[in-house]
Amino acid sequence: MGLIEFPFVLAGPIVRRVERGQVFIWMATSRRTEIEAALYEVETISNSNPNSFEYHPMETKTETTSISAGKQLYIHLINVTPTHGCFPTETLIGYNLHFVRASGTRTDD
Repeated sequence: MGLIEFPFVLAGPIVRRVERGQVFIWMATSRRTEIEAALYEVETISNSNPNSFEYHPMETKTETTSISAGKQLYIHLINVTPTHGCFPTETLIGYNLHFVRASGTRTDD
């Protein structure tokens, strides 16, 4: 009997913990993947529409711990740290996750 085709993202991403020196994001996928995170300092543009923002990339390093919990279940804990100093406080921080499939193809799911 063949395997059921599940969606790539099964659960998450969920921001699990945020500290000045690290951010932890959890998620589950149906296929093995490598994950890189990109963090952005989000700034509201005051002279325009209140829903207008500027995104300033932050220099970070990503370490992902992944375990296989079944044939189509991979659980990932993504640890993002700043390359210099600490993350800013009292500031909105956004993130994007980038996935690298076994073939080496990068996706921005």
